[in-house]
This record gives sequence, C-alpha cells and structure tokens, in this order.
Amino acid sequence: MKTIVDLSMTACRRMGTSVPPAGLDLSFTSGGPLPDLINFTRSSAATYTDAGGTIRTAAVNEARVGHHIRQDGAWRRRLLVEPQSTNVLLHSADLTNAAWTGRGDFTVTPATSVIEGQTAHRFTNLGVTPSRAVTQTSGALTGSPETFSVIIERDTSETSVIGLRNQTTSTWVYAITVNFDTLAATAFSGAGQHRVTDLGIGPNGGRLLRVSLTGTGIAGNIRRVFIYPSGTSTNTNASIIHHVQLEARNGSTSVIVTAGSQATRAADLAQIDAGAWPFSMGGFSVAMEGEVTYEDNDLSTEARLYSALLDGTHYALMDIQTNVAPPGRLAAIQRTPAGNDSTNSGATVVPPGVNMPFSIAVRHSATDVQFALSGGLFTSAAAGLTDLAGAPFRIAPVGAVTVERLRIWGSPLTDAHLEEASQ
Repeated sequence: MKTIVDLSMTACRRMGTSVPPAGLDLSFTSGGPLPDLINFTRSSAATYTDAGGTIRTAAVNEARVGHHIRQDGAWRRRLLVEPQSTNVLLHSADLTNAAWTGRGDFTVTPATSVIEGQTAHRFTNLGVTPSRAVTQTSGALTGSPETFSVIIERDTSETSVIGLRNQTTSTWVYAITVNFDTLAATAFSGAGQHRVTDLGIGPNGGRLLRVSLTGTGIAGNIRRVFIYPSGTSTNTNASIIHHVQLEARNGSTSVIVTAGSQATRAADLAQIDAGAWPFSMGGFSVAMEGEVTYEDNDLSTEARLYSALLDGTHYALMDIQTNVAPPGRLAAIQRTPAGNDSTNSGATVVPPGVNMPFSIAVRHSATDVQFALSGGLFTSAAAGLTDLAGAPFRIAPVGAVTVERLRIWGSPLTDAHLEEASQ
C-alpha cells in the first residue's frame, strides 16, 4: 500500500533523490486541512499563529495545521502539537482590569492586539517616580519551575523589565531586563533562565517580542508577577502589552487567553491508527522534519517525536533526552519482550530552546535500529523488532513540536538513504 497525502499540493519528494518513495508522505507547509488518516483530538480550544503573525483560535478538536513559526524573517507553516498547560493569571490580555494593580502610574490607551478579538494597551509612564510596574498576585509559588511570559511591543521605550517575585520574602525569584534594540534579555535579579522570541513587526509598528523567564521559588510563599513597561528608571516612555501568561512548568507554551478565571488548554493527540501506516516485520523507517520547544528537566523522555507503541514491551520510538550532560541527546529505541535496544547521538544535537530545528531519518529493522540527523549517520545498535501492526503511530506524543513533514516507509532504509532522507 502506498499513500501520499500532500497538503502543499506539490510533490513532496525531492527531485533527483535516490531515496525510494515513502508509503506515507505528509507535508504541512502550506494549505489544506488535516488528512483524514490522522486521528486528532483536543478537548479544548487552542491558539495558533497565522501566516501574517496574528494569533487566532482553533476550535475543540481542530488541529492547528495553520500554525506558523517565524524563521529566517518569514512565517513558515507547520502542524503544532502541544501538551496540556494552564495560564493561572487573570485577564491575561487586558491589563486595564482591576485584577492588575499599578495602572494609576501610567497613561493607558488602547492599541491593536496581535491576538484576534482582543485589545492591547499602551502603558505610558507618567514619569513621577522610578520603578513603576503593573502587577498581579496569583496564589502561591509551587516550589517547582514556573514560567512567566509576556508578549510586548516596542513603542518609545528601549527596555522593559519583567519578573516573578516571592512576595512573602520581598525577593525576586527571577527578573530580567529586555532590550528592544538587541532583541535580548539580561538578568535583573534572582536566578533562572529566559528566552526572547522575535515575532517581527507588531500591529502598531513596533518590534514585537515574546519574552519568557523561568524560576523556582519557595513552595507556599505568595506569588506575584511584575511588568515594568518602560524599565525601572524615571521616564515618560511607553510599551504596548498584548498578553501575559504564567504556567507551572519549565518553559512557555502557546498563548492561553484568560478572563475572570484561570484557563487550561488541553493536550493535542495526533495519531495514525493501526493499519493505516506502513509496517512490516522486516522493518519500517521514519523521516521527520520540524522544530521542538523544550527546557532541561533532567528527563529520559523530555520530548518524544513519534512512537509506535502497542504496550510496555512492544514499541519503537524517538526521544529527546535531558538526563545527560549536556542535555539534548537523541535516542532511537525499540522494545521487544526480550529487552530494550537503542542507539543515541551520544551528545547534544538538539539543544533546549524555542523552535529548535531537527531533521531525522530512522530505521527500525528486525536486526538493528539506526538513525541520521541532518545528513549525519550515528552508530547502529543490534535490535529485534516486535509486531507493531496493531499499534497506532503517534505524532509528537510528548512535548511541544511543530511538524513540517513526516514520511513513513514499510521497509528498512539503507544507511545511505537515511543520510539523504535526513538532509
């Protein structure tokens, strides 16, 4: 059986390649709905970014095939698959609401929001005293990593400061200064890690950034977030705030808009049902291209790019591991009742970060498991292959992954084909 589903309406196979045509070939780079052979569910609405950079909402059980990431100055289309997460802040897209304090230190005017159906707000510092911020107290620190993220657009301010604070001890868990000129951030106080994602020019004409910081506070102490739109000096500058999010996890996920209560986005489940994907007892092969967003949680499965899993002793899969130093090792694994066999990259090849690219090709055969990344082949491992004909093929079952292309062959590719298929 050969099934080719091409969402771009152009041939997926690269001209001149020696790699045999895949039995299943899915491209998510432009146009079209999710193919019927992918069984997709999600029990809540979820947001995605369209081709113009606007954040829109997908309905319950609607796959985010129209999601775009910003790469090399352009918006590129992908399928987005994410885990469940909750935004615990209230009125996350409206900082004029009474849930936020400190508004009286600013002239606040409406602005065009990057989020469909919302209104952003320009916060212009009155210039009376330094360290003017808008804040919200939100329950208690968990004692585990928590991530505070802000979508903010430059107006007249060169810098902004955001922070997560232990209000009980009046100390910063972690706070950072964001510089709109350098598109980077530096530690202001406390300890943690941060990310700055460039979203291009915003709807009001300024540079638009999503800035996130992650820190770990003392469990049970009062948790409070701060945003200094124009930095901490005495000034009359302004920035535009589009959205804020606080998640009890290491790293931010897609925008979750809240009103008067917390909101949870359910996990995406994308799978090809048993019998609908190419498998043979002689072996099968997988090539996958896309990006992964993750942080280091010291896990053997930080992210899982795909799995064919029947039960605890019958499976084949590809993981990103962070329980190694440095984190970011790829591991191709297959398990039979006789034991677990795997091969790995031996070193960091996909480091933690936002939208970190990968292009892999993996062989799961009756005698070995082997893979290539970006044209480079790793060491194979002797392995057996169990009967996975009754297993579903799950796409990105763990972690946050954007998928550009997925191919599956019902036969084991050669080493040379793996190298070429992963380029």
